[in-house]
Amino acid sequence: MYTIQQLQAADYLLKKILNDNISPFKEKDLKIVIELNGVYWYGDFVNFKDGYPIQYFIEGDGDVNYTRFSWNDSNATKLFKKTMDTYHRETRARAFHINPFKKISTLDLMFHTIFKLIDLADIQPDDSPINPYLLNAHSLDRKQHLPFINLENQQIKVVSLIETTNVTD
Repeated sequence: MYTIQQLQAADYLLKKILNDNISPFKEKDLKIVIELNGVYWYGDFVNFKDGYPIQYFIEGDGDVNYTRFSWNDSNATKLFKKTMDTYHRETRARAFHINPFKKISTLDLMFHTIFKLIDLADIQPDDSPINPYLLNAHSLDRKQHLPFINLENQQIKVVSLIETTNVTD
């Protein structure tokens, strides 16, 4: 069972790896599948734009804007910093000649490796400034679509990793 913050970290790491073009899955749209009340759902745990996680907000004048978060600058966010520090430490500190994500070509191994890193990252509930939502939520059977599901203060069962182009309508 995972917290929404851990799932945000896992989704961020997955998107970062795919965005950095280091994985055989680089052209794929991979999503984390969770189980809620007997229904399997997938979507986005973080919004991602131009290689960065973002959070939309309403400015004082009523305009909608977004904050772009980083893991390695003066605006570094704990959630993303812990995630990427763990990723770099584990992929470089081991006896790997190359980053193992360059060779992972099965979804089960990608799932296992990402969640192993998330377990090591020690993500805490107050590490994330992002709303605790599953965004663009789709049931796996495609019968239900919600703009978001609020997952605040829940322990969430993670079931799988899918390529959404393989999900049938």
